[in-house]
Formats: sequence, C-alpha cells, structure tokens
Amino acid sequence: MASVNKASHGANPPQGHINVAWLDAKRAKYSASSENETLRAIVREEIDALQLFYDRDVKSTAAEIARKITRPISTSPVPALGTYSDETVALITLWHVLREALVEWPSSYESDILNILSAIGQLPKSVQIHNGEATDAETGTQPLIWDTFPYFSFVWSESMPEPSTGRLSQEEYARQRVIEARLKATRVLH
Repeated sequence: MASVNKASHGANPPQGHINVAWLDAKRAKYSASSENETLRAIVREEIDALQLFYDRDVKSTAAEIARKITRPISTSPVPALGTYSDETVALITLWHVLREALVEWPSSYESDILNILSAIGQLPKSVQIHNGEATDAETGTQPLIWDTFPYFSFVWSESMPEPSTGRLSQEEYARQRVIEARLKATRVLH
C-alpha cells in the first residue's frame, strides 16, 4: 500500500498547497449541520484523520489512514437524529468530505486520496458501518460494509454539476470526469 507521507513522493513532493483553513472550514460546515454531538464528534474525528494525510509528516500508509477515517463510523452506533436516514448521515458526510478533497485539493493529492478510498474498500468485512446497525436499504437485514462504498455513487452524482450550470469551468468539469473515470477503474464508483 502506498505511503501518504512526504517520502511517498520521492524527490518531487506534490505541487500546490492546501490551506489548513480548508480543513477547518469542513469541520465547521459539517459540524454545524447537526445539533447531535455524536455526529459532530464523528465528523471531527474523520477530518482529523484526513488532516494526518494532509500533514504528510506522519508516516501513515493509505491503509492506516483508511482505518482512522472510518473508525468513528465503524465503532459508533447509529446517531439518533430523528430522521428517516439516521444510519446514513455520517457515512454520506464522510463521502462528501472525501469527494470535496478529491476535486478541491491540488491534483497532486489525487492518487493518494484514491489510494485511501481503495484501502477503505479493502477493510475486513467484520468492520461494519455503525457496528452493523446500518443495513442495506434493499434487504433491510444485511449490514452495510465498506467494500461496497454504500451511497458513494449517490454523493458523487448529486455533486457533479454540468458545465452549462456555470458552477464549473470546462477545465474543472473535465478534471472531475477524469477523477470519475479513475474512481470507476478502482471500483470505488459503480
């Protein structure tokens, strides 16, 4: 598994810079979206794990970051939010954060983020979402597991505006299509 520290890039570290304010803004955005302290704590822990990747001075592999970033959802019960989608809110939030990192961070980080996503898909089946409390919507009985990337396709497609909307330049749209192809090639996106 590829390392996500500075050494993984050899003599050519990634070009481009991510302002640490990006991480703080995501913590604030996704923490403010819920009054539920459990969900806010999950989001903070996920973004803290992503910051380990960003800092790149921690010698962590993609597999280690994948375990750290999924641990809050894997080890917590479904937060009681009072909605019909309580069991998917934390998961969908994680997918949004990773999707935003893929498209908003410099492209030099793209391969490492894809490696982390690939490592998430390789987590053991015993590592279930919300301790196995979150279940497949179709069967209602099968616990959600990481290797199927549940709801990732939904998050990706709902967040992919057409260039004609004016929300993306042609260049940004083309980059997202390339990322989408890479996600499909690594079986993250179905």
